[in-house]
Amino acid sequence: MSGVNGPHAHIEDNAVLTRIFARLPEHMRSSFTPEQMYHLGQATFDKPTEHSVAIRKTFPFGGRHYYCAFFAGPDRRRKPSTAEAFVQNGLRRGWKHYVIMCLFFFAAMAALYITVLALGYSMTAVFATDVQNSPGFLRDWLN
Repeated sequence: MSGVNGPHAHIEDNAVLTRIFARLPEHMRSSFTPEQMYHLGQATFDKPTEHSVAIRKTFPFGGRHYYCAFFAGPDRRRKPSTAEAFVQNGLRRGWKHYVIMCLFFFAAMAALYITVLALGYSMTAVFATDVQNSPGFLRDWLN
């Protein structure tokens, strides 16, 4: 048989294999070699993780039993690099996200352009450097 500890361990040691083999017909179950069973066990075995806090409770409610679990501990997962995070998350966004970002960009550029034009017009009036040679504050103050 298969399992976690070697080709001679029992199927019952692996909950995933137990569920898979319970669904198979008997002639299919008996067709697996011990080596195939062992490798299936290795492929489906999840090593239990260690948690700093692991609280598991079963409680009856309404004539049925319910299971509740709370786990806490340090995050041991590898953090993706910035490039990996972009590939995983950035490319998943739909085209609408990029259209909205382009609209915000062009709106910001238009606001900046209007601000520069308004400041430019104000500065020409203050420093009297406008094309029509009209009086300005600086010219009047200097004279």
